[in-house]
Amino acid sequence: MPISYPISEFVVADTGVFWDIAYCPIPSGLDPETIYQNMKQSLKNMGYYGKLSIFAYGDENQNPKDIETGGIKCVFAGDEQTRVNKILHDLTFWGIRRKNEERRANVMVISGSKFEDELYVKFLGYLRSLNTNILLAQPEDLPNPGDEASGTLLRNVSEVWLWKSLATGEKPIYRSGSLQDVDDASACSKKSQGVGDDVSG
Repeated sequence: MPISYPISEFVVADTGVFWDIAYCPIPSGLDPETIYQNMKQSLKNMGYYGKLSIFAYGDENQNPKDIETGGIKCVFAGDEQTRVNKILHDLTFWGIRRKNEERRANVMVISGSKFEDELYVKFLGYLRSLNTNILLAQPEDLPNPGDEASGTLLRNVSEVWLWKSLATGEKPIYRSGSLQDVDDASACSKKSQGVGDDVSG
């Protein structure tokens, strides 16, 4: 059964982006500030107008000073498994904190790790149980919905982007049919906020 959200609560909710920058690096021709603005625009285009926070998880090849010039917080996390563990820990804490504050939240994970892996399915399913809206971005094509693990994951996910599409402000390649159309989401946001085009950084 597809997931169903009270969409007005999520279009104005905070969005936390947890980005494995070592696996999904900044595309050629772009810089951190442009990435930040493009993500804001891409989310806005899909009806998400809340405050945006981006956390980039890197290895020894990333220079935090270069990344943080774009308003992105850089976290040194080491090798791939260490980055995965750190991302899952931080996004879970982020979601729990907002749950405790009785606030809805959107969480986006940008990673090259296989989202259909049991660990991701478990953590993202737990976040979904906290009334957190899940968004994903990955460097390659969408997991096969016919696979049992991928199908389980996608039942907990609202949208999936290809990383380069998200980085350039484009639309996702997958969207759950349970969410309202973008025009409806925009209307909800305007009704809730009084404005519909301001995304806080």
